[in-house]
Amino acid sequence: MSGDSGPLATVHRWPLRVLVGDYLRAGAGLAVCFPPLLFVEWTLPVVVILGGLSSLFAWLGLRAVARQRAVVRADSRGISRGGRHLAWSNMTRVTARRFGARRRDGGTVEMTLLGTQGRIALDSDISDFVALAGRIFANAREAGIPFDPKTREAFAAIGLRG
Repeated sequence: MSGDSGPLATVHRWPLRVLVGDYLRAGAGLAVCFPPLLFVEWTLPVVVILGGLSSLFAWLGLRAVARQRAVVRADSRGISRGGRHLAWSNMTRVTARRFGARRRDGGTVEMTLLGTQGRIALDSDISDFVALAGRIFANAREAGIPFDPKTREAFAAIGLRG
């Protein structure tokens, strides 16, 4: 990937503005669930409930940090996220799902690319998602990868048909 920096190479990230809610929810959850663990007697129900919830909110916060730091690169050879690279020629399956379609903003599309080199997951909160989805759509069609009905529906919702 590092050698291809021509006009066909694109870089996509999750902007901070779409992650603020995740950070706020994780912080609020930790602020409510963790401090009592420091001041109350540790009984099994307290540890299971408050410890479990604290762990969940910490995980959500770390997931938001990972998304903010993640960089997705797409070029003529394939797509990369972090240390994972999936060549277009090795892509074997693409699935997309649309959630919250009744919302004013049209909802969220989550996409998973599978190939012989692994799996890459994306969602519509990433920058320039429609262009990236268009590139994925075109490469999948060129490779003859069939789409299930839900994937066709999700692509059609962002204007990709065929």
